[in-house]
Amino acid sequence: MQLVVLVMRVGLDRGFCGHAHLELKHLLLVLLHNLGDWRTQLPELCLTLADLSKHHHTLLWLVQLLPDCRERWRQLRRHLSLAIMSKLLGMQKQPGPLPRHSQLAALCPLLVLMKPAVLQEQLRAQRRLAQLPPLSPDTLDLQAHYLCHSLLALAGIIVGAHNLPSKQWGDLQQLCYLLERYVLAGIREHGHFLYRSVVKDRAARLHVIWLRLLYTNMPPQLQYLNDQEQPEERSSDCKTRPDVEIL
Repeated sequence: MQLVVLVMRVGLDRGFCGHAHLELKHLLLVLLHNLGDWRTQLPELCLTLADLSKHHHTLLWLVQLLPDCRERWRQLRRHLSLAIMSKLLGMQKQPGPLPRHSQLAALCPLLVLMKPAVLQEQLRAQRRLAQLPPLSPDTLDLQAHYLCHSLLALAGIIVGAHNLPSKQWGDLQQLCYLLERYVLAGIREHGHFLYRSVVKDRAARLHVIWLRLLYTNMPPQLQYLNDQEQPEERSSDCKTRPDVEIL
């Protein structure tokens, strides 16, 4: 596990690019493949990796450095993303590897804290605690939205974009509601603050992905009810339309 942490630390050096970066990812792939006692080492590995940096952009880069071509490694990406989000939002870190449906449930309270106004209060409190001078309102607003953008990317990694077991459907439905109410509704676009539009666009695209997941993985009983309602809606629409005279 120490070798994995060392390689990840080296991977944070932006001097590695091109062929060297590919070689580093290949080495990481081999090390993760040979990592024994996966379930026991996963929690410790995630907590260690989450402490490699204090900046959210660097931590997001760390997650994106991990491979995602197998379920075991996707599990690592999801659990590390959740550990990083908990750290950035001042919540207690997850002590062990949660099953995927529990990860979605654990993500729900984090989305509430991703409202830019809440993030501003958190950043302001952190600077007071560190005895740092306060930031200007514009700088604080920019940093809060920048943090929100990274958190949205991590949330997208946790949920994924493909398969969704039926027992997770309710949690994802709740996530869609929270994303719309606290993040999308909490971003006020303005012509002088274009970065807000960038973050809102990221949140909107994530919302569309989650809604598509909801629809394509709808439980059979709900799909049946949905199919039953659609013909009735179409027939009612036909009745309310005025007749068209054919000349």
